[in-house]
Amino acid sequence: MRENMELTIVVVEDDDQDAIWICDELQASLNAEVEVIRCERDFVAKLPVLGQNRPDLIIFDVMLRWATSSEELEREVEQGKVPKDVIEEGFIRAGLRCVARLKSYDDTKDIPYLIYTGLQTNNFTEEAIHVAEIITKSDDIRPLIAAVRNKLARGRNTK
Repeated sequence: MRENMELTIVVVEDDDQDAIWICDELQASLNAEVEVIRCERDFVAKLPVLGQNRPDLIIFDVMLRWATSSEELEREVEQGKVPKDVIEEGFIRAGLRCVARLKSYDDTKDIPYLIYTGLQTNNFTEEAIHVAEIITKSDDIRPLIAAVRNKLARGRNTK
């Protein structure tokens, strides 16, 4: 964590209500500057910027849309702009694909991250459980805030 500076946290979340709630709570609890990325496509496009202006932490939802609307997705599929893995795997693994992309670039591979999802951990492969700390969404934000604090204190992507 940077001394005497505001934290910068990126939240990759496509549900507007969840995004607003998470942002409000992170701002209130941690005095964090929070940026929301609302779909997988926008996260992929933002990767170079994240490498240059590194956030202190990224929080990923797992089930994300590729685009912000069904119409955009259909148009981009027709235009061949949607990666093959997105078409084959769909939205259910989008957050995990984002993590894989984050870890695949030298400029971003050591940015700390968490997975915050409504899915139970038994829905994940053993590999997914080992690559990320997974916090299950609930009506109580405190487990996420505690996980953010712990992750920032540790600083690196260690489980």
